[in-house]
Amino acid sequence: MKSWLMAALLLFVVSGAWADCPNVITAKSGLPGRFGEWTTTYDMKTGTFEARHATGNIISGSVRGTCTDRTVVLEEYNTSNQNDGTCQLNRDGAKRFSGKCLPRGFEMRVNGF
Repeated sequence: MKSWLMAALLLFVVSGAWADCPNVITAKSGLPGRFGEWTTTYDMKTGTFEARHATGNIISGSVRGTCTDRTVVLEEYNTSNQNDGTCQLNRDGAKRFSGKCLPRGFEMRVNGF
């Protein structure tokens, strides 16, 4: 009985750790000290993104991602500026994730889920 209960509890904890990514993720990013210069909309359903700089420049491309209750990983590829990379964001609040995008070194924040 005891081992059955532990197995059921473990299954419940593991299944709760994964979460589907929202259909749309909006992020703010920028180089250290210049955070917020870029606003990026990731359409996870279609696998595309568009990033707009404060000056009006636009970058677009493809995206794939994974989400858990503590981590969001976004991989940008086929980017219009040939600057593919991966963003690793960790939960740092009730509805906020933040982290870095490599290899560019951008800081990124996502709010709302």
